[in-house]
Amino acid sequence: MAMSRPKSAVALALAMGLGTGGAAQATLSDLADGTVFDDVLKVMWLQNANLAASETFGVAGAGSYMDWLTAKEWIAAMNAANYLGYRDWRLPDVSPVDEVAFDYTDVKDGSTDYGFNISADYSAYPSSTASEMAFMFYQNLRNIGRYEVDGTPRTGDPGFDGLVNTGPFDNLLSAIYWAGVPCTSPQSGAFFFFFQNGSQGCADMGGHVSVWPVRDAPDFTPAPPVVPLPPALWLLGAGFLGYLGLGRRGRNEAAA
Repeated sequence: MAMSRPKSAVALALAMGLGTGGAAQATLSDLADGTVFDDVLKVMWLQNANLAASETFGVAGAGSYMDWLTAKEWIAAMNAANYLGYRDWRLPDVSPVDEVAFDYTDVKDGSTDYGFNISADYSAYPSSTASEMAFMFYQNLRNIGRYEVDGTPRTGDPGFDGLVNTGPFDNLLSAIYWAGVPCTSPQSGAFFFFFQNGSQGCADMGGHVSVWPVRDAPDFTPAPPVVPLPPALWLLGAGFLGYLGLGRRGRNEAAA
């Protein structure tokens, strides 16, 4: 479901990353052009997180859910169409959270590349940017995973209810989304992130999964938001203009 939100040029700056232990202070800026800028990852996310439901770009099999190769083909068609004026859209990236090598051990503390709490404030690597979608879920949107870092399930916890916060995005699904990186567990698989429960893992490339395009924007700086004047300054300005008007009228009457 699309969320209602203000359409200011930059001004939906969500100062997220306020939890204790998070090193990166993440800000999302709604650019009012169909994209949202992440000032930590230095990327632009497509604001419509389920564009493929309404725009297939002529790719057979494209839709809300598609296999990995179709997703890559759909992204290529999106670039060929110069969508929103860009030709460098891609699937979200994943790199090793320890900055050395992928670890496919299924854990709950965010210490590997498989499982829960990757990038979460309370994880082994708080605010890690290794997984763009994990950073989005835990840092930008401030959602929490289904498990505590010690493995205790949060099911039924008042603080956990799946994908609670969707920020300035439209049609962000409580679903699995493809990353653009192959994995070796299982073979012929690719990384995914599950926005319903905050987990990352690998899926067979033939599975039907959602797609959320993103593009690199390392040199982009959003324009500063327009800050409205306080009411007192508006009144002062209006009074001053009124004073000038009265003075001008008095001089005109004297001249007459």
